Amino acid sequence: MAKNYVSNFRGESLLTPNGKYNAPSKSSVSDASSKITASNAYLDNKENNFKFESRPALVLYKAPFKPTLPTTQIVEPVSFDLATEKRAAEREKFERRLKEKDEKNERLRQQKEREHKETEKRVQAELRAKLIHHAKPIPTVGLFIPEKSSKPLTVSETLKFVRRFKQN
Repeated sequence: MAKNYVSNFRGESLLTPNGKYNAPSKSSVSDASSKITASNAYLDNKENNFKFESRPALVLYKAPFKPTLPTTQIVEPVSFDLATEKRAAEREKFERRLKEKDEKNERLRQQKEREHKETEKRVQAELRAKLIHHAKPIPTVGLFIPEKSSKPLTVSETLKFVRRFKQN
């Protein structure tokens, strides 16, 4: 077969003399399908006489597929700012606030510690002062002034001593 002359299964030329491809018409395709079904019946009757007929490889004679790249405009890169400088400034501010807070807490802790030591010293001094032994002072009670009684004076009676049952 020559390149300029390729025929389909009906004998029609697929390539024109100048080398371009002619697609088969619809009628030729339908005729081909009817021939295939008829040949299938014929082949069913004669299983021993099997003859394979392939359809022509039309893809081989078509112009090859060439992908086309879409025409897009080149985008120029826009400058951008990294967040590192901003975050570094925020982090520095945060560290400063954290340091101030820690210093404040440390000052409060030291002040409480000083106050606690002072109260301990004061309590200890009071306790020492209380532990020193001192004589008990005499209680001061008002002067005792006896009052005259309204009861009569008692008359004493002598007791009678009795010896009973003296047994020797």
